Amino acid sequence: MMHIHGSAAGQDNATPGFLHWANLVDPDENEIQRLLDLAPFDPTFIGHALDHHECPRIETDDDSTIIVIRAPYIETRQGERRRSTVPIGIIVTPTLLATVCRVRDEAIQARLCADPPAQRRACNAGLVQDTPRAQQRICHVIKEISLLFMQYLKEISAEIQELEHDLADTRSNEDLKMLLNLQKTVTYFHSALKTN
Repeated sequence: MMHIHGSAAGQDNATPGFLHWANLVDPDENEIQRLLDLAPFDPTFIGHALDHHECPRIETDDDSTIIVIRAPYIETRQGERRRSTVPIGIIVTPTLLATVCRVRDEAIQARLCADPPAQRRACNAGLVQDTPRAQQRICHVIKEISLLFMQYLKEISAEIQELEHDLADTRSNEDLKMLLNLQKTVTYFHSALKTN
């Protein structure tokens, strides 16, 4: 899925002096090519953003930069829900700011598409007029992902407290396994936040 903010009537033409923002979620080859047509940059940047094992970092190539951060999400594997993290690539060129994520997660998308209050009016059309606004968008995305981590960590903390209370009353191995799994998740999230 690809959504380009700032295109006149849904067209992919660039408006001079403006920075367009594109949000790609699990893009196919056509969407990737459309993005590359909007603003030429190193196509490996998209591969980095879609690599599930990519570490947070910043890389620059000519006039384009990729910022890779990790975001928390809830995945379902074999019918069991668990918390994990996924990389998000923020690609910046002189005419385009693109966010790329391989996972369709409503919580992540809500955070990515939230406008900073000061930028809300200027970005109603999806256009960002200058570099400070682009930097504001990047900082806002990083802040929103950090807040999502905090939300999940609060939920995990509440679950740990409940399991510890239940564990004090019973001697079930299942409660102990769930507690250990939650503590591993907290350690994993802590590591992801530190590297972001």
